[in-house]
Amino acid sequence: MKIKWFKKIFSDGNHNAFTGLAFFEGKYYLCFRNGTGHASNESFQIIMTSSDGEKWNILQKNLMKNLESITVDYRDSYFLPLKDKLFLYSCCTPVDNDGKRGKSYTQLQTISRSSQCVHEPQTVCRDIVLWKPIKVENTFYAAGYGKDHSGNYEIDFYVSEDGLNWEKQSHISEGSETVLYSSGKDSLTAFVRTEASPYHLKIFQSNKPFEKWIQISEIPQIIQGFHIIETGNKVYLIGRERPDYMETADKNNPSLSRHRTKIWLFENNGLAEVLELPSLGDNAYPGTALMPDGTLLISYYSQHECGGGEWRKEMPADIFLAAVEI
Repeated sequence: MKIKWFKKIFSDGNHNAFTGLAFFEGKYYLCFRNGTGHASNESFQIIMTSSDGEKWNILQKNLMKNLESITVDYRDSYFLPLKDKLFLYSCCTPVDNDGKRGKSYTQLQTISRSSQCVHEPQTVCRDIVLWKPIKVENTFYAAGYGKDHSGNYEIDFYVSEDGLNWEKQSHISEGSETVLYSSGKDSLTAFVRTEASPYHLKIFQSNKPFEKWIQISEIPQIIQGFHIIETGNKVYLIGRERPDYMETADKNNPSLSRHRTKIWLFENNGLAEVLELPSLGDNAYPGTALMPDGTLLISYYSQHECGGGEWRKEMPADIFLAAVEI
């Protein structure tokens, strides 16, 4: 595996992050959050398109509001290409006039094959963030996370027949961002970002009817903001590796300067590192699309051109694309 080409796609001095990428009806679609900081109260959602994966144009830039006209922090966008439409799921957090953040929820936008316009968003799951839904045969699956009554993050398994109406079916574990991978129509694997020390990545598995999840592995690394892609009969995980978590970081040797976006091969219930992408500081949250020649196109954000060796509340971050030869 090697990088064929690499380029910066978007930079405006703001914090650009949390990417989604897809190839649909002959075009590449890229979506990301545009704000003044990693957790700024107000953010734009930018959607870009390209015919070749290299030259990009802005299709839409929206400052999102909810029905009550309260500002919404939009992030973690994820494209799910279907036969006749392109779904775009996003995490939304309402922020009131005093800066108080409410419970995050999931919204869906649709890009139709005929018009290729972005339809108005609709809420599909309240108080829950559906992380990168997938479709297996005729059924949609997703891991959804939210906070319980004690303020702890919990992950549940959700099922949908149309990608719009979701029902909780089972509990997976404690944690937050969780990617599902289908190793067959009767088996699912869940990669879980943990929110308790030592914050190591955990892997769970379940078989139909997906009512019970069993932990099959714990990776002794802190990996966050990840994405799964299967190509060439191999499964790869792409995400941000951290040497420690915030409360354990050495102030004299900031861990942020050692954060990297990496690609790992998933085999034998473990991960083997295969490639490190140019990255530093606040980074990762990748999206992927396969190009016609089999090249893997990866979108992500990074601060390696913005002085990302220290943590500041507001620091620019740029959007990058890497074309990787498998």
